[in-house]
Amino acid sequence: PSCVVKYYPPYRDFAKLRGLRVVRIAVHPDLTGRGLGSFALKSLCDEAEKEGFDWVGAGFGADRQLLNFWLKNGFVPIHISPMRNVVSGEFSVVVVKPLNKSAEDSIRDIYREFKVRLLESLPDTYYNLDPYIAAQLLSVQKWSFRESLCLTPSQHERLLKYTRGVLTYEAACDSVRKMLKTHFLSSGKFRSSLDLKTEAEIISRCLQCRSWDKTAEIIKIHPVELKSDLRLNVGRLAAYYEAAEL
Repeated sequence: PSCVVKYYPPYRDFAKLRGLRVVRIAVHPDLTGRGLGSFALKSLCDEAEKEGFDWVGAGFGADRQLLNFWLKNGFVPIHISPMRNVVSGEFSVVVVKPLNKSAEDSIRDIYREFKVRLLESLPDTYYNLDPYIAAQLLSVQKWSFRESLCLTPSQHERLLKYTRGVLTYEAACDSVRKMLKTHFLSSGKFRSSLDLKTEAEIISRCLQCRSWDKTAEIIKIHPVELKSDLRLNVGRLAAYYEAAEL
């Protein structure tokens, strides 16, 4: 609740809801990978719902595996710290699972604001965030929402020329970024389907503004292949979201 009040003041009424915080959860190393952690969370959420709580939440230093665990269990990210934790070296993430409609309505709106904040901060505060983690944070498809694609006539033409190989990425990067924000702010049935690696690739190069070489190193592909992949995937997204506007 304190994160919501501090970072999302219009939704401060969330603080009136009752919730439980998971402070620690662990499975013995010899028993991992058997679904015991997920079973424990489900049992906790079922019990909390029966007792009239509105949500269950947690905060942790996010790495790919740990974040995936919480996401696959229905938890929604609503906050990422602006600084890395001095102990873990990771950005701390807060996740919440709503247990009723009132909490879900609030979390839905807060999550969209969270995505706006993260997308706008990727080239600045989160320029060195693992792009795979950024893609995971933007991946929740629990609700369907269509974000309009608003391009100026010039941006529209340059985007098309880039996808056709007439212009370089650098000549159309502003158009590409606008379209990618439409992609990541859209969700559910209105969002084009891309795999995690592809989304990490476009986040690293286009939204975090890393160089071709650095992005290729992170994604583990050749820079020439990266340039080809990016043009192809941007073309697919442009066709999808432009068609949605018609």
